[in-house]
Amino acid sequence: MYQSIEYQNGYDESLARAVAALNEGIADEKKIIGLLQKHWDLSLMDARMYLARERTEGYPMRELSAYLAEYMGWDFEDAQDYACSDEVAEALRTIDKPWGLSGEKLYEKVRKALNSRA
Repeated sequence: MYQSIEYQNGYDESLARAVAALNEGIADEKKIIGLLQKHWDLSLMDARMYLARERTEGYPMRELSAYLAEYMGWDFEDAQDYACSDEVAEALRTIDKPWGLSGEKLYEKVRKALNSRA
């Protein structure tokens, strides 16, 4: 069945928000994956992929940009640009379990990772 681009974009955004909410509300990875399979009709591989993306990119980038804007005085757009930059994304991939860290801890670890490359 053909779906419009608008429909697909809305679906993708809704799914990303659902994964984010489940990740923040439920600690058990198997439970989250089971709920994604049950309520979103995702395959096991797709459910794992969406959760992994949320845990390594979505949550850390949102948390980092919110911390920079709220506590470090950065402009909101500058904070988002920084948190979503390629360099920061690469640094976040080196952090063990970034989905469990506060914005402050993420910022410290990202700065340390970026400084170690220089």
